[in-house]
Amino acid sequence: MMNEALRIRNTDLTFRFRTVIRDIYEQLLTHQCHERVAVYRGQMLSRIEYQKLRKSTRSLISLNSFLSTSINRKIAAQFVSQILNLCASRNSISVIFEIEADSAVVRLVNGENQRPFAQIYEFSYYGQEAEVLFVLGPIFRLNEIYDGHSSADAPIPIIRMIFCSDHMITISSYCMIT
Repeated sequence: MMNEALRIRNTDLTFRFRTVIRDIYEQLLTHQCHERVAVYRGQMLSRIEYQKLRKSTRSLISLNSFLSTSINRKIAAQFVSQILNLCASRNSISVIFEIEADSAVVRLVNGENQRPFAQIYEFSYYGQEAEVLFVLGPIFRLNEIYDGHSSADAPIPIIRMIFCSDHMITISSYCMIT
């Protein structure tokens, strides 16, 4: 219910979940990663969403939810193949997000981190997924989209992104980051 409220931007319902959202944020701060990680997420996108992302290459994008990822690329690939088997459609496309995240980059000058991400597999029901959870509203720089390994008869697009700091966001409002 909370994920749906975030996804459809229902302010009233999101407000009702404010204590849960705050608790998750504080848990991410407590257990935040302290090293650079590469994480992956397999996901189905509508072709319209995919085309919007292609046009947004080299831009900053923000998500209106928490983002669940895995340290294990095979988990993301398995998820993509399950999606393809269950709900393949001509109007949708399976992708793998490849995300580079470094806690040192998002740390503020005083050492605090306002955009935490944490390895949560020890707390997760699906611990074998090696899950890393990103804070609500993460901001990424979309570096590139390329055709990765193929499944069945079509290559799976890989969407490469970097987790951004407030500093990078401020700089990008004044100039193009390359």
